[in-house]
Parts: sequence; structure tokens; C-alpha cells
Amino acid sequence: MTEVPYDSKTLGTRRQIGVYLPPGYGACRRYPTLYLIHGLGWNNREWMQIRRADIVIDNLIADGKVLPMVMIFPNGDSTMTLADIEANGSGPRMNPGNAQHPSGDPAGGGAGANAARGGRQGMNMEPWLTPFENDLIRDIIPFVDSHYSVYNDRDHRALAGLSMGGGQALNIGIVHPETFAYVGGFSAAPDTKRPPELVPDPEVPRKLKLLWVACGGKDGLLRVSQGVHACLKEKGVPHVWNVDGNAHDTAEWQNNLYHFSQRIFR
Repeated sequence: MTEVPYDSKTLGTRRQIGVYLPPGYGACRRYPTLYLIHGLGWNNREWMQIRRADIVIDNLIADGKVLPMVMIFPNGDSTMTLADIEANGSGPRMNPGNAQHPSGDPAGGGAGANAARGGRQGMNMEPWLTPFENDLIRDIIPFVDSHYSVYNDRDHRALAGLSMGGGQALNIGIVHPETFAYVGGFSAAPDTKRPPELVPDPEVPRKLKLLWVACGGKDGLLRVSQGVHACLKEKGVPHVWNVDGNAHDTAEWQNNLYHFSQRIFR
């Protein structure tokens, strides 16, 4: 993964994204893009350093099960600057002004699981909501489209995330089918908007080619994803509802990345 700084005009600060380029990447062709958002307690490094998204996708590309794709790892906390990441080093980090420090367990959700269990009252979620959405849509995506050999249309763009990032992916992707054709929420946390705010107009998410909602059956946050599933089912929005035997852990997120990635860009 390459760590790339960019200027966020929306937030008025300098921030960072992680960029994965597939084997054989070159400017002679264009690639689809998968945006993956991390959970609470980490930053843009989580999906590569701990969840090993690169190994999952490398193997699927080698087996011919997915198309070569670019993966982008943004910082879901809109207050997290490039300077914050450089000062914190390579470990699990968050902006200390927004939430408690992580528990230190790299296999599970760390502070993402702990703070999320506290509900919306446990922390200030605002930096993870509209400010990040605006940064992603107005700054990150245009930056990626202009600096990498990628397609710039919805049919070649996907958005997914784990825990807090899963909630962000659902919040953003469900109302932006003009930007993303594929959306996945893995183990979504309580930052996920509640019905009817999550699906104000059912006709909008029906434009998605794939809406994937998943959670481990042993996850203490299962109720969040169950609520999303029930809302979508009631409103007649097509979606995949995937519940397995995992918890709020790496196995759950790698498993869903493995399956979700094989359903996109087809």
C-alpha cells in the first residue's frame, strides 16, 4: 500500500489515503475502484495492516475470480489529518479528541466494538457522518479519478466498510447510487442511520447493482444490521443479507470482502 496525501478543500486540511494497486497495474488500461473504510480505533492502514485486504484481493485476482482493481482506503474520521497520522506512527490510532483509545486487540473491533456498544451517546459521531461524506464525494474521489488510471463512472466504483466504516458505507452508498453501483456494510456500528433516515426514498437504493448487508451471528452489534435488513425488506429494496458464525472480528471482514468483491464490477 502506498500512503498518499491530498488536500481536502471540503475540510480545509491536508489528509491521507491508502492506495492499493493490483499486480501489473499500468496506465495502458483503466481499472475499477473499491473504496474500503476502516473501523473506529484505526485509520486508513487497518484494512491492509490488520485485515490484509491486499492478500484477499491478490489471491482472487490470481485465481481469476475478480477483476484487477484499485483499492482506496480513506480516513473515516474527518478530523484525522496527515499530521495526526505521521505523529501517531503505524499502530492503531484515532483522534483522541473523538473517542477512547483502542483496546489493543487486533483481531476484533477494538474501540470500534467497545464505543459502538455504547451507542450514539458514547462518543461524538459527527466527524464520521456528513463531514466525511462530503470529503469522500467532493475531494477523495475526484483526486483518485485524476491521479490514477481508473474509470470515473458509478458502474466501476464500489464502497464498503467494517464496523463504523460499515455504517458509513451504508449511510453514504444508499443515497448516492449516482456515485457507487455497489455498496457493502460489514458489521455496521450504531453510526448507521436509523429508518426512515437511512432509506428516505426506496427508489434511490433500488438503482444500486448490489447492496450487501452482513454481520456475524456472534456479533454484539448484530441488531444494527438486522435493523437495516428489516428496513430494506419492508421497503422492497433488493439486497444480500449475509449472516455467518463469526463475531466482530477479522474472519468476518475478510470473509465478506472475499464474497463481496466477487459480486462487483460484473
